[in-house]
This record gives sequence, structure tokens and C-alpha cells, in this order.
Amino acid sequence: MKFTNKTLIYLVTPGFLLLGLFLALPAQALSPLIRQVKTPDSPSVYYLNHATQLKKAYINEAAYLGYGNKWSEVKLISDEELAKWSDVLLVKTEASSDIYYIKGTQKALIASGSDLINLGLVKEPILIISQTDLDQYTLASDADLGLVLSSNSINPNNTTVATSPSLASSTLNISFTETNNATNNNILAGTNSNLIGVLNLQAGQNEVAIRTLKVDVTGIYNSDLIDKVYLTLEDYKMVDRYSHFTNRQLEVNFPNEPYLIPAGGTRTIRIWVNLKTCTFACANQTIRTEIKEPSNIVSNASVAGVFPLTSNYFKILSVPNLLGQPLLQELALETNPSGQNLILGKFTLAETSGNEDIYLKELTLVNDGSANFRDLKTFRLQIGDNIISRAPLMTSGNKIVFKVNYCRIGQDSPVTLTVFGQKSDDFASGSTLNLEVESAWIVGKNLNVSLTPTVNNLDEVKVIN
Repeated sequence: MKFTNKTLIYLVTPGFLLLGLFLALPAQALSPLIRQVKTPDSPSVYYLNHATQLKKAYINEAAYLGYGNKWSEVKLISDEELAKWSDVLLVKTEASSDIYYIKGTQKALIASGSDLINLGLVKEPILIISQTDLDQYTLASDADLGLVLSSNSINPNNTTVATSPSLASSTLNISFTETNNATNNNILAGTNSNLIGVLNLQAGQNEVAIRTLKVDVTGIYNSDLIDKVYLTLEDYKMVDRYSHFTNRQLEVNFPNEPYLIPAGGTRTIRIWVNLKTCTFACANQTIRTEIKEPSNIVSNASVAGVFPLTSNYFKILSVPNLLGQPLLQELALETNPSGQNLILGKFTLAETSGNEDIYLKELTLVNDGSANFRDLKTFRLQIGDNIISRAPLMTSGNKIVFKVNYCRIGQDSPVTLTVFGQKSDDFASGSTLNLEVESAWIVGKNLNVSLTPTVNNLDEVKVIN
């Protein structure tokens, strides 16, 4: 039977029916825009990830529709073309660090980063999927899926495999560089982007692939003072998406692609802290970074160093009479956004201490609703009729990043920031909006330091008409 682009068909796969799928004619060349495909003689629908040349089958209708996909997006391709794409083996959700190995309709939890290495999966790309998609898989054991936990092998097809002694394929030497700042190694409560550790990493004769890095933040300090701890790579790019700080330890994961250090190469990682305003006794508090043991770095290498590794101490000072205190307050939207020129959010920005004027340098917003990069575009940040920043598209994680050239907020002179956007050509009717401030880079006039703002977001969901 030959399907045309006007043929209404039922796709029957184990456990579900895909009803009402209108298929286009077979694609002659796979454009990056073609992501949902099937072959003429099979009912299975696949997602294609062009960045990794991997494919993943949707195991039922709920998985496919859970992404907001439309049946009209599915294109017919040949069996030969589909065979060029390897199967996705590892998946995870954006909200969790748990990694799963998938096969058919089953999933097995990868217990640790070490297991990724021992199963030979450390360089396997990890696909981010929705929680709905992940929930469709039945949980199974490693043995059920043919996984053999050995030194360096994986056996997904239940075939005989060779194993070798448990030896790392490379070495990794790590050390901290003593760090000195312009304020005699003092850092100020109520400020952001304070450098507290510089970690040097050097690979041996083979490439090193790092999956997880755990850095303890030690010293004598009140944990309530910590607003955020994060790291940046050698290009000063923040690693934020798969990191979390709990119990005085920063854990950073690289689930999609490992952090690679070429053979004989070196890398520099910097650790930073944002401090809240001190509302208690702040005298004699200190802070530093530390890697307590080699197992805090999950990689394919044997880690060498004198443990525990520590940076030098920094003293925390409080100078509340010199620093401004920014306040970002979300305002409620009176109606659901509608029309072409959408009002997506409103926020007031004020300096509440009266100590100094402040400057907004960057504002990062995140949509916790269903509208994503496919639905919205062409964003503007305005004060009244003045546009102070533009952002063409959402970034990863449904974020809108506004880089501001100039925006001065005087003492006791708050401003109202309005966020505008437009619907894209692929806008899905009924998409929801819950726009919130994720972070803000605000600098004070007196000391030119990055200030920690107080942010009050509303949990307000609106339907975009």
C-alpha cells in the first residue's frame, strides 16, 4: 500500500494507536528541520537528533504528543536513510541528574558516573527527553537489557565480549592556583561573582573525559549567606544547567557530552560564589574551595593530586552602608497575552537601600509554562516606549537573555520593565506562559561590584491566545 500526503492512516505499534496522522511525501534530503520520521513499511515513529546523528523511537502516543508535536510533522524516509542513524542509548530529563539506558520499551537506571565508565558509555551522547516520555518506559535491571558491568565493556546484544583489567585509560593531574583579588582577598556580603577557587587540570598521554565534578565549599561561614555557587570553564562560560549546590558541595554534571581535556592538554575551571546581604553577625567568617578525594571527579582517568586539595581562604566582610540593594518584583498581567505584539511580563526594578544608584547589565528570564522556542520569538525589554534590549530567540531551557547596554536606576526611583514578544510560525494554540526572573546582573555605582538582588516572582500562569 502506498501512502500519500492526504492518506489518513492508523499507526499500530505495541501498546498504542496513532490516529489521524497525515504523512507528507518522502523527504528527498533530510533538512535539520525534519525531526519526526517513519519508514513506509513500519508503524514506528522516530525523533531524529541532527546534532548527534541519533534516532529515538516514540514508544506510544503519549510520548509523541507530550512534546506538543503535530502529526503533520512526521515525514516518510527510506529504510536505508533511517539505518544511517544510530539508536539513542542514554536519556535523562532536564530536571533530574538520573541517567537511563533504554532498549525497546524498557529503561535501566545508571547508578553512578563510574558505571558510565565501566559500561563503556562515558562518550555516549545523552538525549534530554521529557518526563512524560521517560515515564512510558518500564523500569528494568541492567541484566534485563544486556548490560554487563565490567571494567570497560557493554553488552547490549547479549553477545560475548572481551574484558580487560580495571585500568584507567589516562591520568589527570589536578591542583588549585592561589587566588588573590583586588581587596586583599576579602569578599563582600551582598555581592555576586566572587572568585573563590581556580582549579587546574592536566591530562596525561590520553584524552580525559570528565562526567562529574564535586567541589566542597568549606570554611567558617553561615550557610544562609550563600545565594549561589557555580563554576565557569576556560571560556568563562557558566555551567549552570546540570549543577546543584547542597550540603556545602557543588556538584556539576556533563550528561550530554563529557568535559574533554585533550591528551597532554590543560584546562582551567573557576569556582564563584554569590553572597546574600548579611542580616546577622558576619565577623570572622571565611570561605574556600576543596576537593576532598579523587572520587569527587568522575572520569575515565586516574586522578593524581595531594588530597584533600584546597584553595586559599577568603574573608567575608559586610559593608551594608556602601552597597545598594536591588529589588526585582514581578507584576501581575491583567489579561491573557493575545494578538501579535504580546506583553509577556512586567517587573519593577528598584534600589531600596538608598545607598547608591545601580545599573542593570543583564536580565535572564525563564518560562515555566509550556511555550518554548518553537512558539515565541523576537523579544524586547522596554522601559516605557524605550527599548533597552532585544533577544531574537529563547535559549536552552526556555530562557530569554537580555543583555543591556545602559540602564541606570536611581535611588528611590524604580523603573517598570516590560517584556514583549511575538508568536512564531509554529506557535501551538493554547501554549501557556509563566515568566519569571532567573537571574540579574546588577552593578552598584560606589564600588562597581555585582550586587545580589532580591527577586519576588509570581506563580502566574497565562494562556497565550
